[in-house]
Amino acid sequence: MSLQRLAHALGPQRVRVILMGFGFLCLFAAFSTTSGVEATVIDGFKDDHSSFKGSGYISLSVLYITFAFSNWFAPSVIAAFGAKWSLFISSLSYTLFIAMFFFLITWVFYALSALVGLGAAVLWTSQGAYLSMNSNADSISVNSAIFWALFQAANGGGLIATFLFQGNSGVTDSQRTELFTILLAVSAAANIIFLFLPQSALKSEGQNEPNQSSIQNKIEIHTEPEDSEADNFVDADSQQLLDENEDAVGVQNVEAVRGIKDALVKSMKLFAQKRMILLFWTFFYTGIVTSFNTGIYGTCLGNTAYWNNSKNLVGLTTTVVGLGQIIACLFGGMSRRLKLRGETVFLIGGVVHLLTFLLIFINLPTDSPIERTLEKAYINPNEYIGLACAFLLGFGDGCIETEIMNILVTKYPGDSAPAFALFKFSQSLACAVAFFYSTYLNLNYQIAIVISCNVISSLGFFAASAI
Repeated sequence: MSLQRLAHALGPQRVRVILMGFGFLCLFAAFSTTSGVEATVIDGFKDDHSSFKGSGYISLSVLYITFAFSNWFAPSVIAAFGAKWSLFISSLSYTLFIAMFFFLITWVFYALSALVGLGAAVLWTSQGAYLSMNSNADSISVNSAIFWALFQAANGGGLIATFLFQGNSGVTDSQRTELFTILLAVSAAANIIFLFLPQSALKSEGQNEPNQSSIQNKIEIHTEPEDSEADNFVDADSQQLLDENEDAVGVQNVEAVRGIKDALVKSMKLFAQKRMILLFWTFFYTGIVTSFNTGIYGTCLGNTAYWNNSKNLVGLTTTVVGLGQIIACLFGGMSRRLKLRGETVFLIGGVVHLLTFLLIFINLPTDSPIERTLEKAYINPNEYIGLACAFLLGFGDGCIETEIMNILVTKYPGDSAPAFALFKFSQSLACAVAFFYSTYLNLNYQIAIVISCNVISSLGFFAASAI
């Protein structure tokens, strides 16, 4: 009864948002941990399996470049299947990717990286559509904060890797098997949550299928005569009614195809609008930061051989980043009660990031993204500063992401699916670019890039908010 009272108090729409948030929590507790330790795990795997030629950074680059361009078609998939089923189907690709780490084969590794990119486009566009359908102007700030807080709690999965890697300079086969057994089970739990998520139809309730029962009733009325002439008449009349029914279904199929085509055209037109062009640079920056948070920064800490426990920091970093994002999401959700404007919250996130990148610049060796190093930065590398920077990276990211969600829902209430698809297209394109250059560029160059993007993105967001 207590759960029923709680559900009644929250309301059915908020309950749906919370259920979706728990699904994302489980899915990304598994996947974020996987992406955070991917480069480290693969380096350890190569030590004992020289035939494997895969690269963690290249895998993530393939994933995000596929993710980027798949976003153009994601609204069409949602138009065809609906948000609930799109969430479920796309989440299966993440589970397959995690399962692949039991049997690492180079071509399978890259193929499933591309499949996750395709699934991610559908997943995140579905998330935006489902959130928008269960929110309004009054509830979106709280709903988006609830969702992002649950989603960012997924970074706690990094503690699993921290525990398993304790006291090891590398990752053994037994540790890899144990880790991905746990992650696979958690990911499968997310699949189950999405499967039983309450459905919210994208189309209006007035668009119903032809009334089969009424057609059947008409046929039954005409079948009452028993003479042969009447039978011939009834057969002809019934056939005509069935033909009309088939025509109605055919019209529905044509309308469904047209809806899929319209979703793609709408995305293209939306991308050409002035506000969306300005927001593109904000979206792009979030992608650069996402790649830095989820893969690059943890690798930098793990490669800093100045610390004896550097490998333990790989998983712990993901958790600390997530903690910062949770605090930021709660702050973003309370910002309206504190009478803070969205632009203020965004500015706080941007400034926090700038200060954090400067701290990382002076704390970590410049070659740490690429190889294990004993070099020092401008100061002796300090692990506590490193973890503090992880928290600040997450906090700034949470502030920025929450305000992007708010502006998309409030400015594009009738175009939520294509708007979120364009957000994820821009973000994932930036992720792909960042993971690609991370294979070659030292930390100093990467920080210069991300600081430049920070300034441009802030200008773009403020200009878009004023329109």
